[in-house]
Amino acid sequence: MIISPFEISIVEGETVVYSGKLVGEDGAPVPAAALSGARLTYYSVGSGKIVNGRANQNILNANGVTIAVDGTLTWKLAEADVRMVDHPLQQNATHRAVFVFEWLDSQGVARQAVREVDVHIQRVSYGPFDAP
Repeated sequence: MIISPFEISIVEGETVVYSGKLVGEDGAPVPAAALSGARLTYYSVGSGKIVNGRANQNILNANGVTIAVDGTLTWKLAEADVRMVDHPLQQNATHRAVFVFEWLDSQGVARQAVREVDVHIQRVSYGPFDAP
């Protein structure tokens, strides 16, 4: 389970840090050392499009994600992570996204946390662009 925010407000393309606490079923923090693997899938609820190629991506202290000894998961979203994928021409819109965090504990048991997050994105330009 990950304890984290359910709403993020950003300007399209800005650097954003998403963080939460990775905890086990018993509520105790899960540090990176207790994991044998971790991955992320990030997609839009509206279209089902994968955002920025983040489908089953390794995140065990890789690809902009760190997991600390106290179980804090910190994800520094890349510019391509904070683009409008469903409404590329709207000035202001809410992009409802799903972050699926999966990990293997030290015994090889698969765990999963699914977070549906409202990502409020404000466009900085009016022209179309190629969304990932």
